[in-house]
Amino acid sequence: MFGIPSGPSPILGSQILFKAAPLTAPATDVTSSQEDESALIKFFPHGGKAVDDFSVPAKGSISWKITFGFGQGYPLNDDGIRLAFDKGRGSETVDFDVPPAQADGKVTGVFGSKATVAPGKPGRTSYEIDNGAGGKFDVPLRTLVSVVDPVPGLGVEVLSNGHWVEARTAGSRQWTLPEIPKGFSQGQKYRYDLRFTVPSAPGTGKARDVGVRILTNLAEGNTTPIVDTEGTLHYDPRQAAVGTPSPSTTATASATATPSPTVTTPSANTTAANTPAANAAGTGQLAETGSGDTGLLAAALGALLAGAGAITAAVARRRRNTAA
Repeated sequence: MFGIPSGPSPILGSQILFKAAPLTAPATDVTSSQEDESALIKFFPHGGKAVDDFSVPAKGSISWKITFGFGQGYPLNDDGIRLAFDKGRGSETVDFDVPPAQADGKVTGVFGSKATVAPGKPGRTSYEIDNGAGGKFDVPLRTLVSVVDPVPGLGVEVLSNGHWVEARTAGSRQWTLPEIPKGFSQGQKYRYDLRFTVPSAPGTGKARDVGVRILTNLAEGNTTPIVDTEGTLHYDPRQAAVGTPSPSTTATASATATPSPTVTTPSANTTAANTPAANAAGTGQLAETGSGDTGLLAAALGALLAGAGAITAAVARRRRNTAA
């Protein structure tokens, strides 16, 4: 069974609660994990392996009582979940909602104009994340920059408080940008001013374009990318060094006087509740989604596995208004 979140935050199997109590089925074990942005729940014969199948009598059936709930750590900007029961030849789905309902939308990223980087000439561009989804993120967001092709001595700098600061190296041709603080809300934008550099001594070879990929994901929990953006740099190894502008000079010449990274909130939403600091303060209160002793929203459905494994689930539920 897959638990597909209704919102921008990927989830872990541990963030939902799932029990399968046999009715006519043999004793059953349950495991939880994750696959891509979804939770993955497997139930199988007691004492066996997660890949083991149940044996269904010819023209017979086996059944379970399924109990499902949301854990207290379920993301605040996912306002529901779709349970998809994989039966081998398709699936049956059941939807559950978590109030309050959130606006539908996506988190998107935009890589700025193609910059040229050469010896003595840093290439300046930007990366901006737009939270068009509902709610707010209750954990920080992490952003990874990588280049597809090797460029000798390539480095990445980010403008912070008016100064260029080297981005932390995360691996071969990979760099991590400063985290977006938790509380990043619907309608807000977060911008990084970036500068790509190479050593000042001219190299050899032809000028060429270099692919750039930027991934943004949760800093905690399921780190499946939320945003996957591609862009291009132009690298010219032969350009003669003309002197690298000092950080202070470049920062002064920037289009805006505000330090970067910056968070932009549309004027219609410019209230204290929409700032990361204010949102963070309310996170603990909003995280309480269940009863005091179990931390879950009680929900039960009957699941019947018959013949070759077809599952029919019947529950009293309110369908979401949008397609999955």
